[in-house]
Amino acid sequence: MKKVVVAVTEKTNKFNKNFTMSLLSTVKECFDNDIELFFDFSGEEITEYMSKNLVCNRVLNSEKIDGVVFLDPNLQWEPKTLIDIINHEEDIVSGVYPLPDPNQEKYVVSLKEGYDVNAKYIDSNRLQPGACYVSKEALVKISEICKFYGDKEFFFFFMPDFVDGVYITSDDAFFGLASKLDIKLNLNPHSSFINTGEVHYSGDFLKTISNNWVEDSFTEENIIK
Repeated sequence: MKKVVVAVTEKTNKFNKNFTMSLLSTVKECFDNDIELFFDFSGEEITEYMSKNLVCNRVLNSEKIDGVVFLDPNLQWEPKTLIDIINHEEDIVSGVYPLPDPNQEKYVVSLKEGYDVNAKYIDSNRLQPGACYVSKEALVKISEICKFYGDKEFFFFFMPDFVDGVYITSDDAFFGLASKLDIKLNLNPHSSFINTGEVHYSGDFLKTISNNWVEDSFTEENIIK
């Protein structure tokens, strides 16, 4: 049975009913699909990226955990949506969800040139971090090149940085480390999440990208409009 940590790295006061009900309905479905879920909600007293580092280090040091799935507490989904992401054979994979913008349907991703809109999974340079699965194997590989504290006791998988005067978010820094090691970043365009809150934002990702090109860079051009 695959054992996966569900990590929410934002404060628990951001949890809403839709997220909680989606998570509860997913637990049994995962168990029926040979996936056992554990929960790590560690974002109360530290920054979100440090919370992600804490979770990743726990997974790295665990003998029984196979990976971690990061979830944004504003999302809603059907159980199969999350199961498909977790069961994918690649080390890092995400679903898609629109940003909460009432004017335009937007997704923050960066797709590789020549992507196939009909493929089950799309090779990417940047995924959506709020619905993203990372295997333990990927963390082991990335730990070899990322910064660490002490005698490699605590690894900084997620760490914001400045490169040539440009600010790089902690999520983009993580995806950049993975890309350096040729770890595939796979986007599942069919695993669609709903962005909830005062207003629900759902979308059609495949329709949105069908006539748009996304630049291969970690900038605002990653936003598909």
